[in-house]
Amino acid sequence: MTIRLNPRWLLVSVLLISLQFCRAQDEIQVPPTLTVALGSDASTDNKLWDLTGNYDVNITVVDHNGLSIPVLISFFLSQDANGRLTTSPGNVTGLIFNNDDNSSFAIFTAVSGRVTGSGGFGRARFTVRFAGNGSFGNVQNVTVRGSMTVDAEMDPSSGQLVSSRKTRFTARISSLNTVKGTADDLAASLPGGVDGTWNLTLNLAGLQRLTGNGIIGMPNNAFGLSLNGRFNDPLFRIQARGASNVPNARSGGNSRANIFLSSDFSTIQVNGRLLGQKVSLNMPTEPDTGTNTPPAE
Repeated sequence: MTIRLNPRWLLVSVLLISLQFCRAQDEIQVPPTLTVALGSDASTDNKLWDLTGNYDVNITVVDHNGLSIPVLISFFLSQDANGRLTTSPGNVTGLIFNNDDNSSFAIFTAVSGRVTGSGGFGRARFTVRFAGNGSFGNVQNVTVRGSMTVDAEMDPSSGQLVSSRKTRFTARISSLNTVKGTADDLAASLPGGVDGTWNLTLNLAGLQRLTGNGIIGMPNNAFGLSLNGRFNDPLFRIQARGASNVPNARSGGNSRANIFLSSDFSTIQVNGRLLGQKVSLNMPTEPDTGTNTPPAE
């Protein structure tokens, strides 16, 4: 048996499909800039953490003899796109023992550690090493050297960095004294604006082949992304990768994510790892498309 196709009808069918596809393309307008605000709801599921900023940490160190020593230490944290924590070279901060200005030091710090997390939950593990000069009791011009190791969680409800395990502290003060022990009570205010909220900005061009760049906007930092994707009705499918050449942004490092946008931009889905944290969210959104809305009269 021979099956014969009518090429004329086949051509008409292909033409109709093509016209429908072109019409769908014409109806979709990709805004050159699309900014979505995330992490602002009460749930922690879509929060993202950048701990960059200044910290003043009060702890009570209990040594092996059960003696309690109040300690106040100040330092600066800098977080990169991979979640790594460091500090600014040459940054001078302070260390006070026993809440007493007569036992205070100007110190240089070195920080090493990392921020991890998933589902909006953030955790920071880092060590602050310090060295400096000051006074202890009635003795002037003495040196101090030591370290503090922290394992803490970000608490958006209180706005604090709260220890999840004992904080280890040690300090040798010239030949006068050694403070060494653990503390249960670490709680430090997070820097201004650091509450897990963030913006995802997408600068896109094209439709069948999407290219552009993006920015992970944090309260104290911005990290760059390169974007590549395409439109497969009814979704924009975009791959985001860390980039170092995005204007007004730091390197995006190893950050990477798959981003899905509905054709009307009413829903966004993001799955990947950003700033060292696993991100998985699927939510309705009202994006800022960069257009100006006239004020209501």
